[in-house]
Amino acid sequence: MKRKLLQSMAALVCTGALLLALFPTPAAAAAPTESRNIHKEDYATWSKPVTSYLYENAGGLTRVEYTGGKVVIEDYSGDFALLSSRTLEPELPIWGGFYAGANYNFLIFGQTNPTESSSTEVIRVVKYDKDWNRLGAASLKGANTTIPCPSPTPTTT
Repeated sequence: MKRKLLQSMAALVCTGALLLALFPTPAAAAAPTESRNIHKEDYATWSKPVTSYLYENAGGLTRVEYTGGKVVIEDYSGDFALLSSRTLEPELPIWGGFYAGANYNFLIFGQTNPTESSSTEVIRVVKYDKDWNRLGAASLKGANTTIPCPSPTPTTT
């Protein structure tokens, strides 16, 4: 009888632990993505796209950053606690930028077109709702463009 009671208690504790593991808690949220973007927005002779953004959302702040070849999106509470994190794969290989509208968010990507083909997509603007669900995209093809959003290296004369 005592042994059966101990087995039942152990089974109950294990079941409870398994159930608790299924429900994420705020403390279990992933750590913020680290980046090394200090002084990346300093402009000299050449311009380049901004890679990190911070904007106010309904309950705190949202960070959007292009880092490590991915777009990182993190939501923070009003007291700067990380609430959620997600990453999006770039749709084209060149980062162009981000814009937070009143009702929608937009990401901009590009790709090279060395042959100046009028059928090659050189810029894509992707529209998302405020929960980062992709709603659609608009593309620009050709446009006598070889490199959109370049990060040129200054030449010495």
